[in-house]
This record gives sequence, C-alpha cells and structure tokens, in this order.
Amino acid sequence: DATEGTSMAASVSPDGTHVAMDLGGSLWIVPIAGGRAERITDLFNDARQPVWSPDGQTLAYFAYRDGGYDLWSIKADGSDQKKLSTGAFDDRDPMWSPDGTKIAFASDRGEPGKASYNIWTLEVATGKLEQVSFSPFENRLPTWSPDGRTIAYSSTRDGFSGIFAVTLGSRDEKELRRSTGTLSAPSYGPAGQLAYVLLDGAESRLEIDGKAVS
Repeated sequence: DATEGTSMAASVSPDGTHVAMDLGGSLWIVPIAGGRAERITDLFNDARQPVWSPDGQTLAYFAYRDGGYDLWSIKADGSDQKKLSTGAFDDRDPMWSPDGTKIAFASDRGEPGKASYNIWTLEVATGKLEQVSFSPFENRLPTWSPDGRTIAYSSTRDGFSGIFAVTLGSRDEKELRRSTGTLSAPSYGPAGQLAYVLLDGAESRLEIDGKAVS
C-alpha cells in the first residue's frame, strides 16, 4: 500500500469533510479527520488535479486515457464517470465555476502541439466550448472570481511570470501580478482576495494580494 506521494494535487470538499487527491495515476478520497483512502478511479487513467463541484457531488479532473489528456468527471463514490472533452488536444487544469454550470481549463486546442496554451470554458450540460484568453503564451491554472464573471490564470511570458484576468465576454486582459520568479496556482477568496504561490529561486511561499502568508 502507498503511504506517501510526491507531485500530488489535493482538493477539499465544499463541506470540509473529505479530501480528493491524485496518487499513482488514480484519484483517491480520504476523510479530512484521517482514515483509509478509497480509490475511485481505475489504474489506467493517469488521473490528475481533482476538483470538487460546488455541490460536493462530482469531481472534475484531467486524464490521459484515450491517447491524449482530456477532461473527465466522476461522482465522489466512483460512479458515473464521464469524458467531457475530446479531440487531439491537451486539456488540463479544470476548475468549476461558482454555480457549477461550467468548467474552465487550459488547452492547446487553438494550435495543437504548440507551446501556447489558452483558457477555455466548457458548459457541462451541453459540452459547448468557449475560448477565454487569446495570447501566444502559456496560460494555465484558471480560477473563477466569486461572482463567476472573471477568470484569472497564471501566464509565462517573455522574461517574467504573471497572473492575468479576463472578464467573460471580453478579450481585454488585465495584469494582476508579475514576478521574475514563477507565479502559479492563483485562487480567488470569497471576498475577492487573490492567493497564489510564488517560486523565487530555491524558495516558495504562499501570498495573498502581495502579502506573504507562509
């Protein structure tokens, strides 16, 4: 049995009772108070980055199962596994909208195989896709504002790393943060605070609106 892992992603359920995580290519659920982890996907997913839906019923993740990375969903009990995106694209980094109707993600589907990734949204009920960011850079790890109107994301650009945001329905990017280090994993708080991780040389820290908190 595995008792440790590296390069794992974890997500706390909305009710605060369980943690979903990826380990060894599968998704696992463990009680937040501790206990035995239960595997909810099979051994052939290369499943990564699980995130809970706002109602706590479903997990979205990305997996390399049919010859490419696609978006998938699964119930927390391991039932109702569904493939959400298709095609010869690299779809990654899913994040649910606050109302649970859409998933934002990063993809090279504009130019498959190129170094650039942009942010897209997928309407869960219909499968409708919409491109959110339009730039020749690597835009990754989207996060939704509390009102669901804005998506922020990490971006690696010429000579710097930054966090940018786009209001849905507009192509106008707004720069929120930039650094000579690496900015990643942005996340909006309930009052609109922006948290992110800054990797600066050999040191990494969590910041909220420019203030180090770890």
